[in-house]
Order: sequence, then structure tokens, then C-alpha cells
Amino acid sequence: MIVIVECAIYMQSAGQTGPQPVFEAKPSIYLAPSKENYLELAGEMETTLRRDVLGVWFPRAIDNDNGGFYSNFTRQWQRTKSDGKFSVFQGRMTWLAAQIVMKRPDLKDQFLPVISHGLDYLTNVMWDKQYGGFFWGLDDEGRITERYTDGKHLYGISF
Repeated sequence: MIVIVECAIYMQSAGQTGPQPVFEAKPSIYLAPSKENYLELAGEMETTLRRDVLGVWFPRAIDNDNGGFYSNFTRQWQRTKSDGKFSVFQGRMTWLAAQIVMKRPDLKDQFLPVISHGLDYLTNVMWDKQYGGFFWGLDDEGRITERYTDGKHLYGISF
């Protein structure tokens, strides 16, 4: 109701008058839990996972030049200026690839190299070889900078 009132106020302030749209409430349809309903929902979720998550992030996010994964994209999935590489995102992408290998055997050959790529970056770049722990963030070339310092955050290390 609040949204309808706000739309009406906006239309009046913009000089638009006239009949206001009438919104009719439609009854909700409740589907009782059943094996068929769950299987249908599972199929929809599997399609969404493969098309809208895996299909857009991989291999697009893989940085083959500097290692690790890119994280900045436009709504059209074009890469944008990087903010560097952060331990949390690098860990999440590696973990996601590992989950796919374990739970989607048909994608194993596609995602095993992604796991290796992520582990290599986490181990050889994000890990502080002198004092231990994962750096919170590094620039794209894996360097400590004034912006990212040599800081480590418990949240980042937990991944």
C-alpha cells in the first residue's frame, strides 16, 4: 500500500494526474510439499546455478596473467578496473570450485584446474611466507601496497 501511495505522490509531483492504476490482489497459491514439487524446484535451482552462477563466473573470473580471480565486473559481465585481490574472494572462488567438483561429478574435469589455480594463488601469493597468515589484500601483481598494507584480518584468514 505504501508503494502505491508513493507512486501516486510521485506522479502528482511530476504533473501526471488522472486515473490511478488499480491493483488487484491475487490469491497466493500454496503447493503442499511433495516429491514432484521438490524435484521441480531442484531442477530450476540447478539450471540457475549452472547458467547464472557458474556460466558467468567461470572461466571469466580466472586471471591467467597474475593468478587468482578477478572480482570486478559490470552488469554486462565486462571486466572493470580492479581493486586488487582479496583473500576472502580468492578463498570463496576456490571453495566454490571444490564444492562443484564434489557435488557435480559431470563438471569435475572443468573445475579441477580452477581449484589448482586458486590454491596456487592462495599458497604462493596471498600467504605471508615470512610471518604466516593470509594478506587481507594485494594489488593485482601480488604486491603489498600503501593501500593494502601487510595487514591480516581474522575474517580473511578464516577462509
